[in-house]
Amino acid sequence: MAKRLGTGLLKAQMQKIQDSIQMNQATLSGLATPTVLITGTGTTKVLTADDSGSVVIMKGANACTATLPALADGLNFTFYIASVFSHVVNGGAAKIQGCIHHNTAATTVGRIPLVNETTLTFSANPLIGDVIHVYCDGTNWYVEGLTNNAVAAV
Repeated sequence: MAKRLGTGLLKAQMQKIQDSIQMNQATLSGLATPTVLITGTGTTKVLTADDSGSVVIMKGANACTATLPALADGLNFTFYIASVFSHVVNGGAAKIQGCIHHNTAATTVGRIPLVNETTLTFSANPLIGDVIHVYCDGTNWYVEGLTNNAVAAV
């Protein structure tokens, strides 16, 4: 006859299993990356820690804004432009560091250094497919990206 476990003991055993799962060099297949769609005139989407790892698609008939969540180690997002408007990534009071490379009117490759910025605005002439990736270490957001024109940083 099988031994029955009480709820408290079962929860403790499950926590031990959850705490000890390691995926050293494991291969996973069939995983889909979550997508957050921000669309609509003047739409603002406040991202949460639960959205971390998502691809954020910014599109619509006018510019929209994505607000990053509170700083927490490991949070990350990839932003793609899907309409040609001056979309905004807002870091709030958090500092944004890094650089974004851009191709100014297809003639020059430029670099925008980001030092203690709080907001990034895609130029008035982004191309569909412009992309930036942000990663948080718990203290700052670190950014890298490739865009058609310079991104305005404040």
